[in-house]
Amino acid sequence: QEQVGEAGTELDRFGRLGQVLQCCRSHIANRIAPTLAAHTSRRLAQPTDGSYTQDGIDGSDYSLQVYDGVEAHPLDRFSGGEADAFSLALRLSISQLLAERAGTEMGLVVLDEVLGSQDELRQRRVLEGLERMAQSVGQVILVTHIESIKDHLPHVWELVLDDERGTVLREL
Repeated sequence: QEQVGEAGTELDRFGRLGQVLQCCRSHIANRIAPTLAAHTSRRLAQPTDGSYTQDGIDGSDYSLQVYDGVEAHPLDRFSGGEADAFSLALRLSISQLLAERAGTEMGLVVLDEVLGSQDELRQRRVLEGLERMAQSVGQVILVTHIESIKDHLPHVWELVLDDERGTVLREL
């Protein structure tokens, strides 16, 4: 009986602690969400050719809502390529916000296969945005298997598996 009573008391304490932590999480999320949304909104214009320039971030679960000029829509309303472009804008904005909050700047951004679901026009627009970002970030490394992309990049390295020498990195 005594152990059950102690366990019940401890469970109550954990329950109250969980409520306090949830309040704290909500408070922090609601403070960060508007800034994160502002950063992401600026990044949306490039890949969408200005069609979507505003978004909202839900402070409770950080889900992205994209405005089409009339109303907000969740990502599942959009095509896979559009949703991936919006998600890329959000991820880059999170990185930027974290760097700002840490009092530093992003010196390097590495992106792996972020263009695969994009059509050619959106690929070019994303690349243009990344090129502008590289001017302020310093270095952007883009990993891709899309051959046509290399013609649009200033520096290209190709990773080649050589049976005799192992993996070789060569500049094109």
